[in-house]
Amino acid sequence: MSDTKIEKQLLKPRPISNGKLVYTPVLLADSKGNYLRNHIKTGIDFKIQWWCKGGSRVQESLLWLKNSLPHKLRRHGKIALYVWLGTCDLTEKNKAYTNLRSDDFSTVDYLERKFNELVDFVHQFAEVKLTILEVPVYSIVEWNKSRGHKDPDSFADQDSRLQAQIEELNNRIRNINNNLNVRSPRFTFDIQRSKRNNKGRNRKTFFNFKLYKDGIHPDTLLSKLWFHQVSSLMIKDCHSQ
Repeated sequence: MSDTKIEKQLLKPRPISNGKLVYTPVLLADSKGNYLRNHIKTGIDFKIQWWCKGGSRVQESLLWLKNSLPHKLRRHGKIALYVWLGTCDLTEKNKAYTNLRSDDFSTVDYLERKFNELVDFVHQFAEVKLTILEVPVYSIVEWNKSRGHKDPDSFADQDSRLQAQIEELNNRIRNINNNLNVRSPRFTFDIQRSKRNNKGRNRKTFFNFKLYKDGIHPDTLLSKLWFHQVSSLMIKDCHSQ
């Protein structure tokens, strides 16, 4: 999307629920979650629990959840858990820069196994409603450029492979969510743009990474949109009808 289209999306009202808040909304995420946290407005926003840690990978968060969830349930009652992880598993840092972790779908396979392990664990608790949130496309080129790499465009092939891995991972996340009878916003759509060729016929789709601060983290406008989408989902999921 362009900035103008995002601003139009933000004008759309969030759902209104007159029912009782039955589930406490919880976002378990890496640093992306902290960017959304800056846009709390009113109502359910103040009920959201932010379990967010920069650089967090799925295995680390899963171990923390296994140790913490029983205590959290005693404190908060029923929980609607939204898990927004995977970004820090697909790539790895090499000092200040970032590289693709694997050239094939082996990391995607690993993440699918871990998300299914998460589902199996959460199924032990009737008080928890689980949704896996999709991973937005991001850019190794833009991240390394923001960190002063001398030749960030040399990572263009890694970007292409990363985008393919994220697309496949999100397909598998949708399958998991379908089995849970839940859904996630499709965040990648929000940074897609298209333009016509010189003859005005075919349209070429590309990603508008200008909506990111550094190729990975959303800027203020995009994080507002993602907060709008996630909190709208929470409003519908967490209240009685």
